[in-house]
Amino acid sequence: MAGGLTGLASLGSLKSVVSSWETRLGAVRDECEGLEPTLRQVAKELGGVDKEVGTKSNGVRVPHGGDAK
Repeated sequence: MAGGLTGLASLGSLKSVVSSWETRLGAVRDECEGLEPTLRQVAKELGGVDKEVGTKSNGVRVPHGGDAK
């Protein structure tokens, strides 16, 4: 292309790349939205387990000073 129109030759390619990225990002968004309920449930379950384990560990006697031998 002559003059200042050289950059316009790649415009079609750039539009194609943008379109493919928009499609991919949409798929990623949809996948994340699908995982959200499961991840929230896991967080609740693990929070309960951590609290239960913490309560059980309160019964472990540890010598003062923390000098284990």
